[in-house]
This record gives sequence, C-alpha cells and structure tokens, in this order.
Amino acid sequence: MLKTPKFWQKKSLWLTCITPLSWIYYICHKLDFYIRSHNKISSQKAIIISVGNLNMGGAGKTPSVISLVKLLQKQNKAVHIITKGYGGREKGPLLVNTKHHSALDVGDEALLLAQVAPTWVSFKKHKAIQLAEESQAEFIIIDDGHQTYDIFC
Repeated sequence: MLKTPKFWQKKSLWLTCITPLSWIYYICHKLDFYIRSHNKISSQKAIIISVGNLNMGGAGKTPSVISLVKLLQKQNKAVHIITKGYGGREKGPLLVNTKHHSALDVGDEALLLAQVAPTWVSFKKHKAIQLAEESQAEFIIIDDGHQTYDIFC
C-alpha cells in the first residue's frame, strides 16, 4: 500500500515562508483571469479553434495545426492561422510573407505555417483575429493559444 512520503509531514521554515507567496500568486492569477475574461473577444464571422498542450515545445502542436488546416482546405474552407511567432522579433499583427520575412522576423514555425495557409503573427491574438476576419477567414486556427484568456468562442 502506498503511503504519504515522510517529508510531506514535516513543517519547514521554507514552506512557512513560501505559502503566503503562493496565495498572492493565486489571487493575482484569478484577478488577471477575471479582468481578461470580461474583456473577451467574440468572433462574429469565423470559427476559432485553439490547438494547445501543457507542454511548451515538441508536443506536436504545429504539425497538428497543419493537418487540421489541410483537412479544412479539402472542404474548401478559408482557413487562417494565428501564431505568436516564437523566436521572431516582430510583435505584429502582420501577415507572414515567405518571400519577405525570415525566421529572424517571424520565427521558423510561422514560416512553416505560412506555406499551408495565410498566417498571422501577433502577440495580441484579438488584433490578428480581427484582421483574419476582415480577410474573409471562415476558420481561424490558433497555434498554442490556450493561455489566451481574451478569446472565447
């Protein structure tokens, strides 16, 4: 039978000091979520799909986005992609142009995604959503968008 580890039972000075900090962090996180969720973006035109995971890198999010885009394109749907542009210096929102942008500008994932569908790089996802909708997107797929609180569909 499994038992609770003995070190969980011990009271330590470190635990006593850090516990109030964890409560402050928790309250700030809940306050941030409350504020952002009440300033939410509601898409009127496009269906928004967020592809995400608990892991930061190497979990297969970008290949999943590409597969999903291709599936929707086979059904003649206008699909746009939104990504943060990790590794790039551009903050956006901007439409990735594979002939003019480099990995230094928009990150390597954005260049890969732009080969399959119009791809927007933006730190502020709601701005890219508005631009994608103005460009007649029927579906907007957000690569690694689960931590974006202001997008609710």
